[in-house]
Amino acid sequence: LGPFKATHVVLNFHSNGEILDLDLPPIHLDDKVVPGDPVRAIPEIDEQYTIEKLVARVLKLASGDKK
Repeated sequence: LGPFKATHVVLNFHSNGEILDLDLPPIHLDDKVVPGDPVRAIPEIDEQYTIEKLVARVLKLASGDKK
């Protein structure tokens, strides 16, 4: 994996065979490390990715509420 310096991750959720449009930005992950800095979890990179917010969005869209 040496040549890979960064990647973007997109989470997709499906309901009844249809992809749910969560309208979330891709997560950018890179190999930059600052000695002494703590490793950040994905919700610390973008708070839209907290479990509570993701679950609420998925349930809302899966129930048919498109707002």
